[in-house]
Amino acid sequence: MDRRAFNPTFTLRYNTEAGEVVKGGLLRSEVQLFEGPKANTMGDEGTAWNIAVLTEDGMDITGRFTCFS
Repeated sequence: MDRRAFNPTFTLRYNTEAGEVVKGGLLRSEVQLFEGPKANTMGDEGTAWNIAVLTEDGMDITGRFTCFS
């Protein structure tokens, strides 16, 4: 069974020169360990901006992920 059925999912959103990138349906661990650090590195390099992690209700909780601290 997919863990997404029992755990909250999140959306990672950011902008690049090519446009907006939206990655939905991510588990907390996927944001924290994989997608978040990748987006954060892109932000540090100046190739991504307006990085946000959103709850299923659309609330911005980016600061709750240590990969963005």
